[in-house]
Parts: sequence; structure tokens; C-alpha cells
Amino acid sequence: MGPPTAATGWLDWWLVTSPGTRARRIGLLHGLVNAGVLVLFAVSWLLRLGEPGWTPTWPAPPKQRRALPLTIDHILVDRRVRVEKVTVVRIPRSDHRAVIAVLRLPSA
Repeated sequence: MGPPTAATGWLDWWLVTSPGTRARRIGLLHGLVNAGVLVLFAVSWLLRLGEPGWTPTWPAPPKQRRALPLTIDHILVDRRVRVEKVTVVRIPRSDHRAVIAVLRLPSA
């Protein structure tokens, strides 16, 4: 839902808020940050699409046959954090899968 939501959010920001107001400035920043996150998810999806063991997290079965399988549930970590294990599991009564990660934090 990212692109349609972004488009309607930009229209709302442009048509409803008055020029020069705080709401206009904050709304622009909020929209730019959302667009940046959307680009990060898209790039991540493209980079990982061909990887062995890649598991889409949305939509979970049985709805998976009806939509483009996406990995929209993420865990973002700093480079200093070591990811030891990642598991994607089914959640009852949800259209998402959970992403569980075992992380090793750097020593102080």
C-alpha cells in the first residue's frame, strides 16, 4: 500500500495545509522520510529476490497465491551488530509472518 498511500498523503499535504505553516513544513519532512523508507524496502526486495532461502513475509498463506510475495517485515541493525540467526514463522490469524532474529551486540 506504500505508493497509493504516499500519493494520497502528498495530495492531502499539498491541497489541505496552508503554505508557510508548520504543518506544511513537518508534512513535507514526513513525506520525504516515508518516501525514503519506501525506496529502502524496494531496493532490499530487489537485492534479496534471488537469494536462496528468501522467504516473503506478506501475504502469508493462503493469501500468498493472490498477491506479489513481499518481504515487508524487517529488522534493521547497525553494522556493529552480528546477526546470528534469522527465522520467519507463521502467526495464527495474521496475514504476516514474524521475523525473529538472534543478535549479538558489540561489547562496550
